[in-house]
Amino acid sequence: MGYPQIDTFTNIKNIYSGRSLQSLAPFLQSDLNLNHAQIGILTSTFFMGVLFLFIPMGWPVDRIGVYWMMSLGQLIVRLFFHSISGSSRK
Repeated sequence: MGYPQIDTFTNIKNIYSGRSLQSLAPFLQSDLNLNHAQIGILTSTFFMGVLFLFIPMGWPVDRIGVYWMMSLGQLIVRLFFHSISGSSRK
């Protein structure tokens, strides 16, 4: 049995966090003085982090359950984005 609300929110978050790097690349490139190769490495490292967490996170999902692990993951992401949202304020 699936959890459509959590699945939908997770997919929306993945679209905006992971895929937004390509649309932000020109701004990151000019602000941080990065070349095309460095932008490619930045995008690759984001997805490599996701890849390396697939296997270790399978164990808690089996123990706790899909619903609670996805809820916990969304809470962690929300706290992270909340913590960095005020970092550019002066």
